[in-house]
Amino acid sequence: MFFCTRAITGTAYPSHQPIYVCDTCHPPRPPSSSSSSSSHRRERHYYCVCRSCAYACHDGHDVYRVGYGPCTCDCATVVDDDDDDDDDATTDMAIDDDDDDDYSKEEEEGDDSTDVKGRRRLRRRPRCTCILADPSRVEAHRLGYDAPSSLLDDRADVVFDVASFRACVDCRTYLGGYEIGSYVLPDLAAACEIGNANNNTTTTTPAGGGGGTNKLGVIIEQASALAISSRDTYWLSSSDIDDIMRIDEYDDEVRRRGRGRWCDMEILAAAIYDHHVRSKSSSSTADGEVGGEGGGDDDGGGVGGVGGGGGAEWWVQVKPPGSTHAPVDLHYDKDEALAESFDLGRFPYLSTVTYLTENDDNAPTVILPRTYVDPVDMRMGDVLLSHPRAGKHVAFDGRLLHGAPAHPSLLRHRYRRREGGSEGDGGGTAATSSSLRVTFLVNVWKSRRPAGVDVLPESVRERIIGSTSGTTSLRNSTPLTFVRRRISEIHIPTAGVTFVDGRTFGDVIVLPFVSKGATWMNDDDDDDDDDDDDDDAAETSRAMEGCNGTEIAQDEDDGDDISGEGGEEEKEDDGEDDDNYNEDDDDDDDDDDDDDLFLVLSPFATAEYMNDDADTFIFSYEEGNGARLVRGRELDVYPWRKNRASAYGEGTTAAIEFLSYLRGGVPSFLSSVIAVLESQYNIDVKGHRADHVCYRTGSSEEYSILVRALRADVANFRLLVESEIGGRSIATFKLAVPIEVGPHDCGSGRDRRIIDVVEIPSPKDGSPYPAGLEHVEFVIGDGSHESPMNSDAHQSALASWMAMHPCVPWSLKALGKSCNPDISIKLELSDHGRVSVKFHLMPLEDVIVLERSL
Repeated sequence: MFFCTRAITGTAYPSHQPIYVCDTCHPPRPPSSSSSSSSHRRERHYYCVCRSCAYACHDGHDVYRVGYGPCTCDCATVVDDDDDDDDDATTDMAIDDDDDDDYSKEEEEGDDSTDVKGRRRLRRRPRCTCILADPSRVEAHRLGYDAPSSLLDDRADVVFDVASFRACVDCRTYLGGYEIGSYVLPDLAAACEIGNANNNTTTTTPAGGGGGTNKLGVIIEQASALAISSRDTYWLSSSDIDDIMRIDEYDDEVRRRGRGRWCDMEILAAAIYDHHVRSKSSSSTADGEVGGEGGGDDDGGGVGGVGGGGGAEWWVQVKPPGSTHAPVDLHYDKDEALAESFDLGRFPYLSTVTYLTENDDNAPTVILPRTYVDPVDMRMGDVLLSHPRAGKHVAFDGRLLHGAPAHPSLLRHRYRRREGGSEGDGGGTAATSSSLRVTFLVNVWKSRRPAGVDVLPESVRERIIGSTSGTTSLRNSTPLTFVRRRISEIHIPTAGVTFVDGRTFGDVIVLPFVSKGATWMNDDDDDDDDDDDDDDAAETSRAMEGCNGTEIAQDEDDGDDISGEGGEEEKEDDGEDDDNYNEDDDDDDDDDDDDDLFLVLSPFATAEYMNDDADTFIFSYEEGNGARLVRGRELDVYPWRKNRASAYGEGTTAAIEFLSYLRGGVPSFLSSVIAVLESQYNIDVKGHRADHVCYRTGSSEEYSILVRALRADVANFRLLVESEIGGRSIATFKLAVPIEVGPHDCGSGRDRRIIDVVEIPSPKDGSPYPAGLEHVEFVIGDGSHESPMNSDAHQSALASWMAMHPCVPWSLKALGKSCNPDISIKLELSDHGRVSVKFHLMPLEDVIVLERSL
């Protein structure tokens, strides 16, 4: 159970959260019997409650969710919206008799009366007391929130090309309107060839990825030592950063002495903070604190400068060689403790990633131009990919969705190997790293430190400094410099583009989004909300006009699921918070993979990308392509998509996924058909060729995606024909490698067969059927007929087959077809549902060949 959010926001600082209305505690006022029909209705002011109060304080009440948006919780002060002319507002309240039970606990016995419509009126309206108020204040105090403050980001509507509102001092590139900066730190990458904003840079990892022979090696050693004992994040206040940077000192020796008590990682964090905020010192308030009451965000959009109330949250990621824990799913950086306790989001002003090692098989960072308040189905036309390079540094708006997913299709070297003729990644499992991967992460906070984040303990600091074997250290060095690094921008048109991995726009890359076991999410999909009737919907629509004077997003899918774990690129989950989600949520929903979010990303591996020596790319897609978040149930709308990438993705295409579906499903499908034919109708098909199976698509969209994908995969599929038959498109493909079925027992012995042709029809208009394997066709006789055209020979052979099985309810509707007539029967299979089995004289492939020759 979360705590009441009012302890954090008060009533003056709305914050994005699920919004509920209780009609029991604050019901809509019925019209007075004397008022006219055109004027009796009064505007209703809606009092909103947070999710925790909806479950705890209003348990058993008529509570419904109206949406998601900025709001404060009114649970502690829900009162009637009295008019001046009302002596006793409660005497005007009436409820239907059907709703008596909702109010029975609060009625005063013997004092009820009825109105002109026979509805019971209550002398006293039910009142709620916020039972979470006191424990919530205690929890807020524990997290450092002694007074309400704003959690909303004041940059939401900022145009970033206005200099006074720049989030990052040195960022010069934009990702969908959000600032992005890429740099190299020459002092760390001593073994690297240094580049700048106009030139490409080639870097190499210092020998062994460490060794203490240079500044980068010292930081890697300290990071490795810290990772052994702790996965926590740590804090450097702006005053500590002042001490480290000695910004008022011009003597390098004085500066170096001031750094003596800090480890190299803290010095690096201070340098990063200083670089990105140093010119904003003038934006700070007179006393050095940023923002207003309670240390909230400042009003001017600027970052609190060094010496202000902000600071740097820093941590490390150390992934050993061969680690299968290398991937970090897409997520948002945030105040983790606040999210866990109050289901509220507070986000850093800037997020940064500094790569301390590099290797081709290190997962790149993916950054997307979306925040948690954006609608789930919002399309992202731009995507940034940052490949690790030792000494490279990337900074971006702290609200943005990002991560380092382990999907082989994101690894650039696999395409280069493929072009060079070497075998690339098989794509069968999550990508694993064969080399050490060390990243250093810093979040820049404008004011208040994140709850539960403390300064590195002195004992730990001494231990990790003592672990350093080298003599070169940031503690006795001049300040670090940041050299801007080129970001390559690649435009991907909708048509006329070829991808080196053989993908088409239909072959999307599926990346996981951290939502399973989340400690907080804005889209809880409560069962009660799904049952609202038309009256509730109308009331909800009116409520959308405003709650506490704010606009509410009505669609339950507006806003992302914000997960409590996986804070990297970057915060690493220690595995202890998996069960800290709201216990009052529907457990079935939380445990259902169909409700997990996934990022669907269009392919990007163009020749331009492969030939560009840059290591940071922004891909800009034309309308209709790019990236978007979808629910798992949307991915599974096609049966063959259920064989898609596992939790961490596989480097597969839609064609490969469909082929996997066929190889897994056709043998059981055909075996079931053969078994039912024999057991139910005594039809023995041993010796009769099953020449093809039919996969029925459930929508024209599925047909288009699937056929386009199979056409492109010439290594596994060959198109035999695609034509219009009966007003719909039907495509037939031959498999490069047949599917083996059997051996299994038949009435006349053991049976083994192969299937190498699949027929794919688009759905008929007005005839919706579920997608899946729909029929199989057997060839009776020896299949030697010279022509597929309907003839006496066809009719005689089919009549003889029916005479052999007189008790079968044959369907004869295709017996009169002009080409290759057939007879059929319907079967009910336990594992595939209702299917058809057809019998004809010529294999489908032979018919296609003969028709083409005419």
